[in-house]
Amino acid sequence: MKTGGARARTGRSDSTVRDVESLNVLAAEKGKTKTLGRRVRCSHILIVLFLLVVSLDAYLQFHDTKAGTPEALPLSTSASADGGAGLVGGGDHPVLQETVSAVGQDDHGAAVAERGERRDHKRPRGKRGGERGGRARRRSGDHPRPDGDHPHDAGPSPSNVTAPDPSVDMAEVAKSLLYEFMFMPTFCAFERENISSKIVLTQTSVDSSNKVAYDKGGGQSQGKVNLDADFVRLLAKTNFLKKQGKSVCHETCAIVGNSGTMLRKAQGEEIDAHEAVMRINYPPTRRFEKNVGSKTTYDFSNRENARRMLRTRMRWRTPRTKVIFFEGSSPVNRRSIFGPLLKKHREQEFEFLHPQFVTAAQSLWFRMKRELEVRKGVQYHNKPMSGIYAVLFMLQVCQSVDLYGFEAYTKRTKDSPYHYFDSVRGVTSAHSFDLAIDVYKNIASVLPLDLK
Repeated sequence: MKTGGARARTGRSDSTVRDVESLNVLAAEKGKTKTLGRRVRCSHILIVLFLLVVSLDAYLQFHDTKAGTPEALPLSTSASADGGAGLVGGGDHPVLQETVSAVGQDDHGAAVAERGERRDHKRPRGKRGGERGGRARRRSGDHPRPDGDHPHDAGPSPSNVTAPDPSVDMAEVAKSLLYEFMFMPTFCAFERENISSKIVLTQTSVDSSNKVAYDKGGGQSQGKVNLDADFVRLLAKTNFLKKQGKSVCHETCAIVGNSGTMLRKAQGEEIDAHEAVMRINYPPTRRFEKNVGSKTTYDFSNRENARRMLRTRMRWRTPRTKVIFFEGSSPVNRRSIFGPLLKKHREQEFEFLHPQFVTAAQSLWFRMKRELEVRKGVQYHNKPMSGIYAVLFMLQVCQSVDLYGFEAYTKRTKDSPYHYFDSVRGVTSAHSFDLAIDVYKNIASVLPLDLK
């Protein structure tokens, strides 16, 4: 009987142990379920926050659109990044001197909007023309937004602009437009209260209410960009073009694009012989000195490169260059990218193009695009090349400008990669590269610009 009782007790003990183990297993499973639930809730919260940010951005754009302006500042809050040089090798993504990661590109040398470029409107079907044998479709339906929240591909549609007259020589048209938008006389040639006095944005450009005024053109009232007080304090205090009562005016200048065709050329020594050299989007020069030189005076950069400068352990050039941005009017860009960048790298000199300069440059681009479309019977993509801002800036501060690495990219070949420094494939679906070449050539018929 004792033996049977002992066995019974042992059986009950084993059963208890199994029950305890089962409870432990259930508790563990319950814990995992709770953990999973927490993760799911966190994911939901993050998604909601993301949607709120996107909604706020859309609201700001809609609110600003109601003010109305035909002049679109190319200061998009989207991930558009067109690369600066605007053509083959415009360059969008290189931010490190030696280590350059490969990312998608949008115009030759331009990042492909992180593959997530926002389109405000669907692209309608229409006549094809322009690059790639006349197969480019015109992008339309984009509406300008004041105060800097403008898609980079939004074009003005002023009602007071006369229709293009194909019988008028295009060189005369270019000259007239350069005068109309006050890019002539240039800063070097003649200083006065025109576009030349509003090339860069400084603390002195901002009024007491932290607003920057700019002329919309077309007889409209002035536009205003609202800046945060914190951002204003981070801006340069004085205009570096007019320091110590002496204006900056370089005798010879070079703008170097990032075209893969540069690998077939040994122009490095020729490039470095210029008094001032601008490079697009902080491309590497080490190991490519023979092709592209090493001298750098200015680095012209879009917001995508600014973001990479902010995220990476940046290796700045030695000696330091002036880094110039053109997308500083967007409040989203300022708060998420440019403001933090200026705070993080106070040792680096950053400059921003004035909204007046950016507006005038984009207006010039669209007017010349319209003239060329009528003359050639084609329709180009509506998105401007950011190279237009770099070119017009250098023409203001240089007596002569040479362009290197600017070519109408069509497709990658073994001998002509998209960039000279990586293996990124180019994309031709957003920009009209042949249009950009024509625009630069027509500017060159009036101002001292030479495409090498």
